[in-house]
Amino acid sequence: MGNQSFWVFSLDVYARPGITDACLSLQDQYGCDVNILLFCCWTASVSRGRLNEATLKNAIASVKQWQIDVIKPIRAIRRGLETKFTHVDPITAAKLREAISATELQAERVEQKILEKLSVLGESGRRDYAAQLENAQHNLFTYLKLIGTEREKNALKAISTIVDGCFTSAESR
Repeated sequence: MGNQSFWVFSLDVYARPGITDACLSLQDQYGCDVNILLFCCWTASVSRGRLNEATLKNAIASVKQWQIDVIKPIRAIRRGLETKFTHVDPITAAKLREAISATELQAERVEQKILEKLSVLGESGRRDYAAQLENAQHNLFTYLKLIGTEREKNALKAISTIVDGCFTSAESR
């Protein structure tokens, strides 16, 4: 995965089988921020190591207001158009959903820029594949612990899916 930007990494990983469902499951069931989930994996993939609790708390705090004031309202509008307003002309609704989805994606990108600026060298200088995998697991489990879902079986299963998907070799995809 090299030293690609957080955004490029996220677009690549999010498109892989199972990742989207796992991320959205964690978001919808436990309130996880998908960008922070991906940040945990990205920092490991670019050999920046393990994120400690203080760094993750800072990351969460840095994007919390953006999530509350910008991303969540845009997402609620998009989802509402998908489920609540079925009486609206389907073509018009589809065009509006597409525009709102594009806006939501740009808002997510802004959040990722905030997180990417926080990225510093972590606790592990090892750069091998095993270290990246271990660091991603550590980072994700630390995040789950901070939000109080570290013992939830479904959350742990989703984390496993994300790690497996992020660190699958290119040959096996």
